Amino acid sequence: MCRRDSCSDLPGVCEVGIPGETACLVEPGSVADLTAQPNRLAADETLRLEMGQAGRAHALARYDVERVNAQRWAVYRELLGPGE
Repeated sequence: MCRRDSCSDLPGVCEVGIPGETACLVEPGSVADLTAQPNRLAADETLRLEMGQAGRAHALARYDVERVNAQRWAVYRELLGPGE
């Protein structure tokens, strides 16, 4: 089960989730937003379950250890150049 329900809409952080599908983005510095989004999820079990399932599927597809390692090695090979 995915435990992320809301995150700040900042570079890098918001790239992990898909706004409205896998995460609720919170406007940086907005206390109202920071309290509203978790309350919205707490009040809506269907939304909570759908976002949790979508978040898990997204994380497994995008951040699978084999995939991440393959991407890392591709970067290393590119940096080293041919024949290295």
